[in-house]
Amino acid sequence: PTSLQPPTSIPTLANTPQSFTPYPNPSDGRSVYLNTHNLNAGAYTVAVYNTMGSNVYQTTKTINNKNNDLMLSFNSSLANGLYRIVLSNGKETYNAAMMVNR
Repeated sequence: PTSLQPPTSIPTLANTPQSFTPYPNPSDGRSVYLNTHNLNAGAYTVAVYNTMGSNVYQTTKTINNKNNDLMLSFNSSLANGLYRIVLSNGKETYNAAMMVNR
């Protein structure tokens, strides 16, 4: 049998895929942060969709460098459930799931 070998290196940020992570997750439905990972600078549309596919929130945020924390503050609290957050700059689109549990 072949034995597993420990990794010989740790990936650097340059090798990190482009993405974002919502936190806290689950959210309280009033606000959430998006921690971006290695995204290009520029204006991004942020849209939040419920499980029925309805757009329940949309705004534009600016990313200034590869990693940012963007705050989304919802005008009214979102109901409990699962939501899809879509971040797009017109060329690239990223998705992440967010749970609301108040």
